[in-house]
Amino acid sequence: QDIQRATMTVSVTDVTGNKNEIVRSFAVSEDGEDGGPLDRCPNDPDKLEPGTCGCGIAETDTDSDGTPDCLDRCPQNPLLVEPQIDESALRKAEKALLKAKKKLKKLKKSHAPKNRLKKARKKIKRLKGAMPPLSVGRC
Repeated sequence: QDIQRATMTVSVTDVTGNKNEIVRSFAVSEDGEDGGPLDRCPNDPDKLEPGTCGCGIAETDTDSDGTPDCLDRCPQNPLLVEPQIDESALRKAEKALLKAKKKLKKLKKSHAPKNRLKKARKKIKRLKGAMPPLSVGRC
């Protein structure tokens, strides 16, 4: 007998306005009898559908902010999904780098000795390496 697939989608909105969709697929035989849910995650005993996080990864939302932990980079903070950048540290690092670049430019114009140019270039390289990465912040 021919088995067809039927899908049911339910949209749920939580109190904070976050919308989630729940999708369920069912196997239905040609005569309309329910063959039970189709398992799209056969190696995951806790899921029939991959959901947001995929098969084998729980849809846990530790901080109840509407974003599952698999996508939440701040799973312990309900106010943040992405870490916040320390703006003052970033500005300070950018200012120091700009100052070092200006100094190197000035040294080049004044035909400073090679050792002073080398020292200035080293400082710029060190400052670039010390720049806080934009991907790192506080939750």
